[in-house]
Amino acid sequence: MIANAARYCHRRCLEATALANGAQTLFGRGMTKPPPSPSEDKAARAERLAAALRENLKRRKAQARARRAEAAPKPAKDD
Repeated sequence: MIANAARYCHRRCLEATALANGAQTLFGRGMTKPPPSPSEDKAARAERLAAALRENLKRRKAQARARRAEAAPKPAKDD
């Protein structure tokens, strides 16, 4: 019985603190904007994938250039 009373008191203290700090309700129940729709999720995912592919391509091209530079014959130095 005492444990339940303490748990209730603790939750009330948390809620009062959250409300005092500007939260609408405890633990984010008062969200102001709705979750994104599935089509927005797909579009955002497609954008992230496209950006990742561009970065990957840039990295692979830089690696290929570096390999070509290493493999190129170096001119002989005249002493």
